[in-house]
Amino acid sequence: IEKSGTHTNVKFGSTPFDWTWEAERNVLIATLSDGDYYLGTYGNHDTISASELRRISDASVIGKTQFVARFVQMVQATDERKVADDKAALTLEESYTENFTLPTTGSSGSTIAWAVTEGTAITLDGASATVVRGDVDATVVLTATITCGTASDTKTFTVTVPQAGSVEPPVEDVMTVAEALAAANALGKDEYSAEKVYVEGVVTEITRFDSDRSSYTFYIKDADGTDQLTVFSCKTTADITKIYVGDTVKVYGYLKNHKGNTPEVTYQGDENPVFVTLTRGTSTITVDAASSENAQVVELSAESGTNGTTFTFKVTVDEGYQIVSVKVNGEVVTANAESVYTATISGNTTIVVSTSLIGVTTNTVDAVIADMVADKGWTNGNKVENPFTLDEVISVSYTGGQNTGKYYDTDSNIRIYQGEDPTVTISAADGYVITSVTISYISNKTGTLVYESANIASDQTITLNAASITFNVGNTKSSVTNGQVRITAISVTYQAV
Repeated sequence: IEKSGTHTNVKFGSTPFDWTWEAERNVLIATLSDGDYYLGTYGNHDTISASELRRISDASVIGKTQFVARFVQMVQATDERKVADDKAALTLEESYTENFTLPTTGSSGSTIAWAVTEGTAITLDGASATVVRGDVDATVVLTATITCGTASDTKTFTVTVPQAGSVEPPVEDVMTVAEALAAANALGKDEYSAEKVYVEGVVTEITRFDSDRSSYTFYIKDADGTDQLTVFSCKTTADITKIYVGDTVKVYGYLKNHKGNTPEVTYQGDENPVFVTLTRGTSTITVDAASSENAQVVELSAESGTNGTTFTFKVTVDEGYQIVSVKVNGEVVTANAESVYTATISGNTTIVVSTSLIGVTTNTVDAVIADMVADKGWTNGNKVENPFTLDEVISVSYTGGQNTGKYYDTDSNIRIYQGEDPTVTISAADGYVITSVTISYISNKTGTLVYESANIASDQTITLNAASITFNVGNTKSSVTNGQVRITAISVTYQAV
C-alpha cells in the first residue's frame, strides 16, 4: 500500500488500483470503468490480513454482510498528547476509609506525582496515602502533577474521609483478646486473616512509638485474662494520639500468625491497623522503693488518677543532703519557683528521687545509642566494642552468644538475647560510685531486663551506691525463652568517693 497525497495505490496481484480516501465513511474507494469499489473483506474478522482484502462493489452491504477495511494513519504521540491522555484517564475514588496507594505512572508513559493541597485527613509518603479519620467527615484535595518530557499538567481530586464513628462495629463483631489469639493461632505460618477484624483489650506494655509513622506497637490482654496479643504498628488518629498502659483500646486490622509463633494484629500491604476507640485507664502513683532514703515526697496531690491527667508533689531532703534528680516513670521533671513538681499519669506511675551529700559533686551521663553511632563507628548488624564507654568514668560491658551486643540501625539499638544467657554490666572507674541507672529499651517477644531477680521495665530507675551493676534478661511470660531487650539509651548518675 502506497499513499501519495489523497491517493492510495493498493495492488492486488499484478494489477494496481488507484484508491481515494472517503472521509465521511472513513473508507478507501476506487471508481473504475465498471463502477465503484470499496476495499474490504467478506467475513467478520477481529484482524484482517492482506490476503483477506477484496474489492467490494455493492455499497449496500458495507457494514452488514461485508466489512470495510479501515486504514488509520499512525502519528507518533507528542509529550503533550501523552500527558493529556494520561490526565483524562486518571481517576480516584470519591471517599476513602483505609490507607491506599496512588498511581505513579500513566498508560502513555507519564509520571504522576501527588500532593495534598487542602485538608489534613490524608497524609502522603510518596505514593502511600495514610487515612486519618476524625470525629467528623473531612474533605481532602489531592493534586496530581502529570509529566512527560518537557510537558506537564495538573489534575485535582476532592475526596471525602468519613468520620471514624461511622464504622463503629456492632458489639457482636468485636473479638476479645482470647478470641483473636485463637483465630490467629489457627492460621498457617505467616498467613493473614481473610478480612480485617476488631479486637478490644487492655494495654499491658508499649514497646515502641514510631514518630515518623505515628504508630504504636504494644501488647493487649482481656481485662480478666493474662494472655497477651501483639498489636503491631497501629496508626493513631485525629482523636487518639497517645496511649498508656492500662488504657482499653479497640483496634481494627488484620490477624496474622507471624512466623508461626507470634499471633498479632498487624498491617498487610499499606493498610496498617488503626485505633477505633480509647477508654482511659486508672493508674496508681507511688514512690518507688529505689528512691533515696534521704528524700521524702510530700504534698502528693493524688495516689491514683486517670491516665493522661496531671498530678503535683514536692520533695524534701534530710539535713546535709541535696537533690540530684527527680524522675517520674524514668523521665526527669523539674520544680517550678514554688518547688512544686508536675507530672503526667502514664500507667502505674512511680517517682524516684536521687540525692547526694552536700558538697559531693554528682555527674549524670545521658547516652542515647543513636547519638553514639557515628563517633563509635558502629555498623548495622555487627557487635559493638566490649566494653564501650559512655564517658571518661562509665563503661558498659556484656556477655552472651554470637548475637548479643549487635547494633541495628532500625530504632538505633543494641540487642541483648534472652536465649544466650546474657548479662549487661555498667561500671564506674576507680574512685567513683554509681548512684542511679536508668535503661531505656524496646521489648521484643516480651523480653525484660532483670536485676536481683526482679523485672525492670524500660525507663525504670535503679538507685544504688556501688561501683557497678549487672542486669540479666528474662521474660514477662514464663513460657517464652527467646525474648530480646533492645537498648536505646542509658542514663547513669555517679559521684566521686
